[in-house]
Amino acid sequence: MHARSIRRNAARGWWRYVLAAVVLISLQLCALFAVQAHADINVAYVTVEASSNYASQRTYAGRVMAARTARLGFKRGGELAQVLVDIGSAVSAGQVLAHLDSTTLQANVSQAQADVAFAQANLAAVEAETQLAKNTEQRFRKLLQQGHTPKQTYDEAHLSLRAKLAQLGVARSSL
Repeated sequence: MHARSIRRNAARGWWRYVLAAVVLISLQLCALFAVQAHADINVAYVTVEASSNYASQRTYAGRVMAARTARLGFKRGGELAQVLVDIGSAVSAGQVLAHLDSTTLQANVSQAQADVAFAQANLAAVEAETQLAKNTEQRFRKLLQQGHTPKQTYDEAHLSLRAKLAQLGVARSSL
């Protein structure tokens, strides 16, 4: 029986060692937490004061629309040369508010006038060529009737007159 009691005492001793180790580890952990608890702690605080009003911020979904609108604009686009009123100024109906820079418009007018002059000159030239082709066609018709020219020459003059009449129509349309 003595061997059995030695084994029982040995088993009991092992649990005692484990229990002693757990107690030591627990004590060390407690000591560690106690050290951290006494470390510098930053605390944020707010001073509360009495107020006579209450403000809160809220967000709403919606669309912002102007209370008044005005339909303003130029007939043609361009760059502003001069603004005659300030923002917020009171204006009356029909009052000129700004002037556009008209240099580009004036250049376009000059170009159009040059195009008209060119078309007029072209028309005059085609009218003169047409008159010449008409006179030539009449002469060759008389010569053909008298038998003094071949039909080929008259056909060339006649078709030249038709070509000049077509060119005259194009020149008039261009003008």
